[in-house]
Amino acid sequence: MKYVKIACLFLSIVLFNNIFAQNEVKEVSYDISRKAKNGYLGGVETNQANNTFDLVYVLPSSQKKVKIETYTYDIDLGLKDTKKEEWDVEKVRSRYKWFNFREMYTTQMD
Repeated sequence: MKYVKIACLFLSIVLFNNIFAQNEVKEVSYDISRKAKNGYLGGVETNQANNTFDLVYVLPSSQKKVKIETYTYDIDLGLKDTKKEEWDVEKVRSRYKWFNFREMYTTQMD
């Protein structure tokens, strides 16, 4: 009877360990620009038709224009494209729902 309890305990530990084991995750690292590091990650957008996703970084900008840097990745986490754009604040608010204008503008000294 003692061996049956030990065998049941061993079996339950093995099954419990297999259920909650870690899954493998693919990890790839790419360098982003220095300006993107000084800004913030605004949002992640997926494109189901192209099987891509975009990481949109908001860069330090002026009060009227917003600088955006977009990194496009494919489904295998390969970098496909990088775009730098400058938009009016109102156009960015209408395009991106997540956009919240932070006071990250730069000023020029005379």
